[in-house]
Amino acid sequence: MQTKILSSDTQTKYQVQICEQIRYTNSRRYLDVCVAPLNRSLFSRWRHRSVSDKTGQFEDIQDVISRYKLLVRTRKDLQQSQEKDKEMIKQTKVLLDRYEAEKEAETLQYQNELEQLHQRFAQAQSDVRSWTARWADIQNRNAKNALMLTTMKTAIHNLFQCVNK
Repeated sequence: MQTKILSSDTQTKYQVQICEQIRYTNSRRYLDVCVAPLNRSLFSRWRHRSVSDKTGQFEDIQDVISRYKLLVRTRKDLQQSQEKDKEMIKQTKVLLDRYEAEKEAETLQYQNELEQLHQRFAQAQSDVRSWTARWADIQNRNAKNALMLTTMKTAIHNLFQCVNK
């Protein structure tokens, strides 16, 4: 096995030397003579290594083909899953935007209601000051009337006593 690798390496080196010489003379011939066989030999070595891998991962070409088909199916499934996920993300973004718009409108409504409540509170405080002043005025008048009534009672009582004496 090692002799084949050495001989193929020697053969590859020889081909590379010939190819370098041909490359300078004729580029089309260089492609036909050097590049194509080199690619075939590289593929052949890769295939030989992958099929007879010492780890036992691939035993024959059918294993490689079935593994390839499995990988293709897996890739297709992953792409479909990714497309579904992208669609779900789009739908979620639409729902999120709608939810944000609703909450923004709701927040604006609550802010308007809060502003109205602040205005009503300010009006109520103003009304409280007004009614407090009126209440104080009423109490003052009531106190004056009570004082006048007491004075009148005392005067009447004095007159009554004067008349009865």
